[in-house]
Amino acid sequence: MEEKVSLTTRQIELLRKLYKEGKTIEVHTVEKTQDELAEELGITRQALSNHLKVLKDLGYIRTGRGFIDLTEKALELLGERKGDVFVFVKIEPTKRKQVYDAIKKLKVKRVYRVTGDIELI
Repeated sequence: MEEKVSLTTRQIELLRKLYKEGKTIEVHTVEKTQDELAEELGITRQALSNHLKVLKDLGYIRTGRGFIDLTEKALELLGERKGDVFVFVKIEPTKRKQVYDAIKKLKVKRVYRVTGDIELI
């Protein structure tokens, strides 16, 4: 059960301001230890730490205790930021399972089932 937290008027005002002035970003988070990453890359933890510091200073990653986030700048550098595309799909009822199975094999971020003239976005 979620614990109720009492916020001050100022804290709520701050949250509203941050929300209004913020921008929606897509976050790619890695939840591995630096030891794990260093081992996978075949380098020392110290070398990894140096590389992470440079990437952080240049704005390609954000780090914290137990996570590393790639920024939009990193995604653009990697060619992963090409803009969002929405595809609307109308499915013949007898083909629904085949279509769902085919969509599962595609590289898509999200699939939404909707009602109306189309079945999926």
